[in-house]
Amino acid sequence: MAGKRWIARVAAAVLLAVAGLLASAGPAVADVPLLGNDQRLRFYGTELNGALFDGRSLIGKPAVLWFWTPAPYCGVCLQEAPIVARVAAAHPEVSFVGVAGRWDVMSMRRVVDDAGMKFTNLTDANGQLWQAFFVPWPPAFAFLSPDGSGYLMNDVGSPMSEQELTDRVTALTAGPA
Repeated sequence: MAGKRWIARVAAAVLLAVAGLLASAGPAVADVPLLGNDQRLRFYGTELNGALFDGRSLIGKPAVLWFWTPAPYCGVCLQEAPIVARVAAAHPEVSFVGVAGRWDVMSMRRVVDDAGMKFTNLTDANGQLWQAFFVPWPPAFAFLSPDGSGYLMNDVGSPMSEQELTDRVTALTAGPA
């Protein structure tokens, strides 16, 4: 019996140590490459107004997909929303698509209206688009070049600044170096 208690204490200590390491590590913010192909853009989605969206319309164009969730789940998303709206409006040569998930459509519409987002926003209730782009949590951005290659940027710690988002969007439209 004493041996079982000792094993239980050791197991509990190991679990606490691992949990502490995971909590202190925080979310990763490194850019994750998305391999160069347009297969992930072969999807259909539902816009917040109920219209059908064909992801193939993004093939061959620079695009930014912004994965977000309304509050209370993602306060950082609410801070980012007006920034994304302004940068999207300033760069009509880039297709912006919001991919909202993990909440109800009415709350999603309210965020879109409040932030003045004039670009397409989809509801991803089943999480399939988030999975296709390897999004673990909001907010996240997929920056895609016309050839379908790009990268995923995921940082829940703070909203992306307007300058950083502008720089990343501008890089999508820059010619070869």
